[in-house]
Amino acid sequence: MKDSETMDAFMTKVMSVLNQLQKYRQDLSNKRVIEKFLRSLPKKFEVIVVSIEEFKDTSQMKIEELIGSLIAH
Repeated sequence: MKDSETMDAFMTKVMSVLNQLQKYRQDLSNKRVIEKFLRSLPKKFEVIVVSIEEFKDTSQMKIEELIGSLIAH
């Protein structure tokens, strides 16, 4: 994610890539997608990423829940 990019624009890109992967039958686990999503966020989101990782079970989390958590912050 670029510093100038909005969260909505970034999430749209991520969902587009996921849809393309599913189209080509490349199944990724939600956990792996969430981990990559959180790692791709800029440093200004570090506090939010740490709180999500600490207080939520990312292995059971769905992408929609992650998006909701990020929007809530």
